[in-house]
Amino acid sequence: VMQASRRVNVAEKKDKMQLRQAQKLAKERKQREVVNEAEAEVTKLVSLPPAEISIDGSGGSPVIQITVGLHHTLVLLQNGDVYSFGSNNNGQLGQGDTKIRGRPTKVHLPLPVVMVAAGSHHSVFLLTSGQVYTCGDHQKGALGRNGLDESPVKSKNIPWYSVPGLVPGVGAKYGRRATWVGASGDQTIMRIDESLINAHTLARSNIFASKTCIGLIPRGEDNAGAMKCLMISKTDGNCKSFSGEEQEDLNNQAVCLDPVYDVLWGYSPKTQEIRCYNVMISEAQDLKKIDPGYCDIFCPELAVPTRMGCQATRSHCALHILGCLDTLTIANQLKLQVTEESREKASVSKVYTKEDYSVVNRFESHGGGWGYSGHSVEAIRFMCDTDVLLGGFGLFGGRG
Repeated sequence: VMQASRRVNVAEKKDKMQLRQAQKLAKERKQREVVNEAEAEVTKLVSLPPAEISIDGSGGSPVIQITVGLHHTLVLLQNGDVYSFGSNNNGQLGQGDTKIRGRPTKVHLPLPVVMVAAGSHHSVFLLTSGQVYTCGDHQKGALGRNGLDESPVKSKNIPWYSVPGLVPGVGAKYGRRATWVGASGDQTIMRIDESLINAHTLARSNIFASKTCIGLIPRGEDNAGAMKCLMISKTDGNCKSFSGEEQEDLNNQAVCLDPVYDVLWGYSPKTQEIRCYNVMISEAQDLKKIDPGYCDIFCPELAVPTRMGCQATRSHCALHILGCLDTLTIANQLKLQVTEESREKASVSKVYTKEDYSVVNRFESHGGGWGYSGHSVEAIRFMCDTDVLLGGFGLFGGRG
């Protein structure tokens, strides 16, 4: 009897365990079905057929560029107007708020736009003046500007990042003009053309000139950091800047170039001194250190005019002729020689073999008539930066 009761209890326990497992599996299956239905609702997409979008206020101007972010679209017209629509939770539409726009809405900018770019949640606008305006998500520095200090909006009720604002330091007046913009994710890319001379530089520089060159000396410590002096040749337009430690600081001086002698005059208001700068002094030896009785050849009495047609006294000319003869005599006694450097570059020419050339033949064979196949070579295609060396050409006719 006891064994029979034990068997009944074991069977009941097995049935209860199986029932619990079945209920657990049914519950898990039901939960999975609920989750799948929720995911299906979330990932459900509505596909719309292609349709024309009307842009109110465009005046019939054609679209020249369309760029899209993660959930917003920018449209650039030929007249320079920009329209935006789509998601606006980060102010990427540039409308001064964070409301969604379901149809194209004009973005108000100070000048016409030549190029637009869209990141994931921000927008970039390149203006005709070379300035760049941005709006949208600013959390990772994609706008290139920070806070209300660099925003045209001063009201706290309007999100500053929802209004297009100027990227500082970029524009024609700074000499750094943007020519291309791009955006991807949380990054903004700009290509900058920087010029040495611009309105901003000229307004903060002292300018002096002669018939052959123009000089610029930046005023102030902030502007003199890049260079101390910039010289521009009038003949070919070449520029050379001087910024080394050996360069004289002419920032606080009034300077001018001598029209007769090849020297630079400078006047310091602080010390009330007039100084003469000669480019030859840095390379010449100071003779007075050798003997105090020697004359200074750079003194005004011995200076040689560099301008044609200038008059000089006989004593002046005689002193220079005597100096030249003395120099030649000493050079002959010391057996000094002038080493002439040849500027001619030896051209190293490569000897080409037959295997280095590619034969282009219009005809399939040297025989036959004057006709040729429709698949004959008519031209040679090559890259624009490739040097093409013509090894030779030949002409032949058919059948005599």
